[in-house]
Amino acid sequence: MLTINIRICIRWRLGGWKKKTGREEKKERKPREVRNSFFKFMERERERLRRQGRFGTAANYLTARNSFRAFLEGRDLSFGQLSRRLMADYQDWLKRKGISPNTSSCYMRALRAVYNKAVDEGLTRQAYPFKGVYTGVEKTRKRNLGEKILRDMERLRPVESALRLARDLFLFSFLACGMPFVDMAFLKKEQLREGYLVYRRHKTGKQVVVKLDNRMYDIIQRYERSESPYLFPVVRPEADAAEAYRQYRRGVCRYNRLLKRLGRLVGCSANLSSYAARHSWATQASASNVGLGVISKALGHTQLRTTQVYINDVNDSAVEKANRQIMRKVFGKIRENEG
Repeated sequence: MLTINIRICIRWRLGGWKKKTGREEKKERKPREVRNSFFKFMERERERLRRQGRFGTAANYLTARNSFRAFLEGRDLSFGQLSRRLMADYQDWLKRKGISPNTSSCYMRALRAVYNKAVDEGLTRQAYPFKGVYTGVEKTRKRNLGEKILRDMERLRPVESALRLARDLFLFSFLACGMPFVDMAFLKKEQLREGYLVYRRHKTGKQVVVKLDNRMYDIIQRYERSESPYLFPVVRPEADAAEAYRQYRRGVCRYNRLLKRLGRLVGCSANLSSYAARHSWATQASASNVGLGVISKALGHTQLRTTQVYINDVNDSAVEKANRQIMRKVFGKIRENEG
């Protein structure tokens, strides 16, 4: 009896009955293989995202995981094995593979999010293994279409039904203040309200309100289907959330392929993509002296600097035009550089 009491006393003094913290309890609940394996933990996080309906982020996690495993030649690793040197080597490997900085950054951000989640759950100590690698976003050249190309696109009458749909979606995107394809794909009839289109952006959750005009009504009516809640035939009405996301992904890939064909038909030299109408709308708005705040609200951006990326090219040309006007006023006729 005395021995038991002594053991109890010693354990109490050593803090053996100290209440566990939330992090310690979480750590104990994790299966051993999840606690020790970075990739198993990443897969668990991916499934959690899918259950939450965040299929885009889950898909990004899968792509990043597959790339990182290929770099490791299929080997698994523990959280403690993630180091700055390893991530720097992975970044160099991606560069040698010809992966763009933005794609590489996307992989790094996904891996970092999983690592930080593990730190938050007490599975490892924060060692900042991603501190030395690039996780930013480089500005890319945006494709802004001129007024002639936009007018030619409107006048175009493709015979093929798939091309007609792609052309209509492109015009609808432009007419609706540059609506992204993902928002058009999931646009529902209930979002038409007394002459307005009211929806929330999938990417930011920000509400956007667009006044409908006759051209937009004509496009909507061409794809009216009584059995579907959606405005456009991209997602089937019976699809659950996971299947709807897969149908959207297939739809955007098909849309981009068709846009390239449409571009050739209207004499556009560059390959068009789903964001061309969006960037073109921002370009035209800026060239028409629409304020940055108004453009940002129309695009559904949460930050003005995001909008600035869309219109920097316009601002550069505006500066050039202004400078030419000043030089002409001061010096008269301008001699063009023949070199």
